[in-house]
Amino acid sequence: MSIKIPDSNDNEWQVKMLRQLSTKLHDLKDCDDNLLLERIEKCEQVVEALREYSGY
Repeated sequence: MSIKIPDSNDNEWQVKMLRQLSTKLHDLKDCDDNLLLERIEKCEQVVEALREYSGY
C-alpha cells in the first residue's frame, strides 16, 4: 500500500488518514493475542491525541 503524503499541511488529508487508521486498528481488536491487543490500544491512544489535535 502506497500512501501519497501532501507537500504542505493538509488538515483534510490528516483527518482522512486518522479515520482509516482508527478503522484498521479497531478491526484488529478482534484478535485473541493479548500482546497484540495491548499494542493496538497504545496505537489508539496516539490516534486519539492526533484526533484532538486535528479537530476530528
